[in-house]
Amino acid sequence: MQIARGYAAAPALTAERFVADPFGEPGSRLYRTGDLVKRQAGGDLEYLGRTDFQVKLRGQRIELGEIEAVIAGAPGVVHAAATVAQASTGGEFLVGYVSPASVDLDSVKEHVAAALPEYMQPSVWNLIDDVVLNSAGKLDRKALPAPDFSAAQSEYAAPVGSVEEQLAAIVGGLLGIDRVSVTESFFALGGDSIMSIRLASAARAAGWELSPREIFESRTVRKMAALVTNSDRGVQVLDELPGGGVGESVIRPITSWMLEHSSQPSDFADFAQSMVLVAPAGMTPEALADILAAIVAAHPMLSARLEIVDEAWTLTAGTEFDAAESVLSVQSTNDSGTEEFGADVLRAYTEAVSGMDPAAGRLLRACLVTTGDDRARIVLAIHHLGVDAVSWPILIEDLITAWAQHREGKPICLRAEGTSQRAWAGAVAGLREEFEEQSGYWLERLPELPTRLGSRFDASRDRDKTSVALVHNVEGEVAAELLTRLPEAFGGTVDDVLLGTFARAVHGWQRSRGIDAAATVSVLAEGHGRDEHLLDRGDEPRRAELSRTVGWFTTLAPLKLDPAADVVHAIKAAKEERLGTPDGGAGFGVLRYRENGERAIGDLGSRPLPSILFNYLGATGAAGVGVETPFATAGDVPPLPGSVRGEMTMSAALIIDAMSVASEDGRRLQVRFRFPEAMLQAEDVQGLADQWSAELSAAVEAGRNQIGLSPSDVPGSGITQEELDLIALDAPGAQVWP
Repeated sequence: MQIARGYAAAPALTAERFVADPFGEPGSRLYRTGDLVKRQAGGDLEYLGRTDFQVKLRGQRIELGEIEAVIAGAPGVVHAAATVAQASTGGEFLVGYVSPASVDLDSVKEHVAAALPEYMQPSVWNLIDDVVLNSAGKLDRKALPAPDFSAAQSEYAAPVGSVEEQLAAIVGGLLGIDRVSVTESFFALGGDSIMSIRLASAARAAGWELSPREIFESRTVRKMAALVTNSDRGVQVLDELPGGGVGESVIRPITSWMLEHSSQPSDFADFAQSMVLVAPAGMTPEALADILAAIVAAHPMLSARLEIVDEAWTLTAGTEFDAAESVLSVQSTNDSGTEEFGADVLRAYTEAVSGMDPAAGRLLRACLVTTGDDRARIVLAIHHLGVDAVSWPILIEDLITAWAQHREGKPICLRAEGTSQRAWAGAVAGLREEFEEQSGYWLERLPELPTRLGSRFDASRDRDKTSVALVHNVEGEVAAELLTRLPEAFGGTVDDVLLGTFARAVHGWQRSRGIDAAATVSVLAEGHGRDEHLLDRGDEPRRAELSRTVGWFTTLAPLKLDPAADVVHAIKAAKEERLGTPDGGAGFGVLRYRENGERAIGDLGSRPLPSILFNYLGATGAAGVGVETPFATAGDVPPLPGSVRGEMTMSAALIIDAMSVASEDGRRLQVRFRFPEAMLQAEDVQGLADQWSAELSAAVEAGRNQIGLSPSDVPGSGITQEELDLIALDAPGAQVWP
């Protein structure tokens, strides 16, 4: 049999379909049909469908051709098609088309359910009498009718029993849905990974133990209900130490990092996180003190004591808390929203944090500031030793609950923590021996000489109080693309796009200034540190319950970023680096620091940390100035500093905090650079920011073409990026299977 040399006047289509024959004579070609087949033991090929249409739905790569082949194999089906469509509500659904309309749809669904995993089963079905064929005699997809989403909504399975009713109500509340079918996937209804954490917390509040990973695996309310009522299920929860969350604790690596950047205890005395909240009408200093006393009692790390005992650092959680002494009251004569009122809030915050003393367990301070226009704000400051970004929603929930109970004259009763930070810290420290095998991996990412920025970092000189801030914005089409479509095109995250382009920007910036550039760029990246299944290993696996635990769980880990030959490969390299990080980076801190807060002996403990600290904070909404919702974040005050005195050594020579910010013109990327004034000049950093913007623009432009695969897209194969590139050259658009 012979084939043509190509398609007439269609060079792009010819290059895609007519590919080099690796088995034939030089110059011979093969025609890529796009059919998906399986070679059987006897050598025959079993036709499975088409590979032209690969899509990604809720994080899963789906071959529509494989789905269509299964549907077509159901009794009575003549034509079958599958596609992904978006409903008017914004949700995406996998849609199946079946012809003729007289077919038994229930039997088709049973056939598909028996052959395909749940994520590959259509959630919307459409029966059609006639199908339109193209000139090749194949189904014309463009002529398929619009999906009937109402049919899916009508297939409602009501909850049976109190457990399903409770879980369905929780899911409906989180997703804003009046009626939840217990057989519908939580993710098909609009849930995502962040929502799964909130669902786990709400389920636990109702008395049902459910982890985010179990939600992902169960998906439907019915399966979740069956899981939570199964007394014989899964891995046991980590046992608490004697005393629960109260008592002496292993010092977490992130606390050791704080000590590493402090010459003396007074340096970190006011190292804090803070929020300014709208105070509800009727709030008094006395009521606030009562509420905070109950909150501190529920969360022992809010009154933890870090002190030197017998020449060694010691951490004790749950020490005595003087609520009345911890609450200040300030009367401002200025109206809220004015610059003068902002200055009053800053003075109140300064007075509050000046009373912090980690050695005495005084970590939480608050100030009730009354405005000149009869409003009030709660300035709540907590030493970083007792809080992180994930802890704040827990504390806001407690404030709302405690205030409601206080107003009704009831005793304040808050939800208890699951796994205490004390138990978690001890259990993670116990993994040190297992983490030892990662030492070589981390040393490769912790060079003896960090990424050069033009001059040397001086730990004694370059303190937080010497830092200069520069804010850079990326807006318009570039921001819209890099925050939405571009990460999806790479099968990755916004972090991958930002880190890959940043690595190239650093290299270009170094070359333009005559700075010697290493082959890779080393950065220190933050993680939330709350992987509840980190302990699910070994002979005695355990899991933790951290959705209600307040404390400082942050992890830090170095990343080795390859600027690569072009921006596409740089982003792919960043994606592979992120996905290849063992245990989410938890092992690095355990190996760098000892349990008493000191650095470990050896290269991992002695080498300097990267000169660049990078943190993508995700999306944030616009501040709601004038909105007076009790305990909501007040939008009428400026940001408060993490330390008023700024005596700690800067955590890096260049600190980058990036976030997606909502505005009237859509979302923009806001990047805040901080750097020592004696080491870098603002124009230098602005040059780096401009270089980064240029790389982001190049990435957006490159993303309009076919991106191609990276090794993690073919799990378990061991294939390299170079091999994938060669395949893409020989067979553009080809699918690669393990």
